[in-house]
Amino acid sequence: MSAFPGANSPTSPNGNVNVGALLNQLFPLLISPDNAQRKQAEASFEELKEKNPVGVVQEITRALLAENTQPQILDLAAVLLRRQLGFSALAKVPENVKEEIKKALIMCLNPKRSASLRKKVCACITNFTASITAPVPLTAEEEEYLSAEAEKNGMDEEQIMEMLISAQRQKEQKINAAWPELLPTLAGLAGHQDPECRYTGHELFLHLTDSISGSLLDHAQSFFNMCQAGLNDQELKVKEAALRGTCAYIVLLTKPEELKMFEQLIPGLMSTLSIVLSSSDDPDLAVASIESMVIIAESKPTFWRGNLESVWKAMVSLVGKDVEIINEDVQMMAMEFILGLAEQAGGMVRKRKDLIGEFATALLQACAILNDEEYDAWAESPLESQFGDSCDDDELAICGEQSLDRFANSIGGNALFPQIMPKIELALSSPDWKLRRAGLTALAL
Repeated sequence: MSAFPGANSPTSPNGNVNVGALLNQLFPLLISPDNAQRKQAEASFEELKEKNPVGVVQEITRALLAENTQPQILDLAAVLLRRQLGFSALAKVPENVKEEIKKALIMCLNPKRSASLRKKVCACITNFTASITAPVPLTAEEEEYLSAEAEKNGMDEEQIMEMLISAQRQKEQKINAAWPELLPTLAGLAGHQDPECRYTGHELFLHLTDSISGSLLDHAQSFFNMCQAGLNDQELKVKEAALRGTCAYIVLLTKPEELKMFEQLIPGLMSTLSIVLSSSDDPDLAVASIESMVIIAESKPTFWRGNLESVWKAMVSLVGKDVEIINEDVQMMAMEFILGLAEQAGGMVRKRKDLIGEFATALLQACAILNDEEYDAWAESPLESQFGDSCDDDELAICGEQSLDRFANSIGGNALFPQIMPKIELALSSPDWKLRRAGLTALAL
């Protein structure tokens, strides 16, 4: 069955290539299990793109709009369209085709469409929105003014970059003007009765924090309500997506009152993380969740100040545990969270001697998580990667050692030494050789 009504012949009556008909022939071949067929189809598709990029975009869009397009072809069309929606490619596309693209993408987010298609369309929308809202370049006068401001205020490179980003955001076209239907569609998905749609809504929100951050900042209260509902959702999948989206949005915030408002969501973030850790069999979900929070710790460490103790203790509880209980990638990401706070807000951390001691104890325990091999096997092995300092099985211990060093450098030896020394003495007197080694390692750092 043709993906395009009326597209039957690859050549039109006037002798030109019928892009719709040709794509209709190529689509099944592009997903063929036969490698030779697929490679030949890919070569033909690339050639067609070179000759008629606008026609390709238009016909792929029509495939997404057609009601009789097969599900596999729909998924493929979404992937192919995403690759065509960069800044340079979209510049050649006329406005009427852009309007078709908007209509097709919104249609593909419809709850009646498959979750697989909605996921792929979210990636399409990221590229498309970034292109249609791209800021107008700064004028020479604006650049000269900003340079003068930077020099007058003695800004460093990081501050200059933040100022430039802020200036660019102000020149970004707002999504409500460029695509008025998008944010209402997002809100509808996030509040839908179907949990798969709610998941799509929060995933789309996460994607948009990357592509249209300036537009999203105009709706802080609405997104606060949406994130709060997502974190309180009954479905784990939705809660986890809401956590990642919430964290990505918090990173964008600059107004103190808005950051203060979102601090109310910290208990929800921590509760969701706890549920993800205890309920999910997929450690990647937990790693992704903590990684989202690490970004806040590194970019806005004082956001956690009001809840520092509870958040710190929650992360410390993940460090230095038996890897059979907690995945080591999760443990290492928890270390990164605390190190982010220490490295970016050392003054805030130095005030809490009790918390410093707790983390130091957990890091010593992590340093003691070693591969326990028989001496004979160790002595006879020629492979450094199997035994010794490069042993893959000792990755957590190595990470613990590096984290101790970074922690000491960030808060200073005067703050760390009184808290860690009693722990080192206990470790050195332990009957467990691994703990003794951990104590000696800490002394040597």
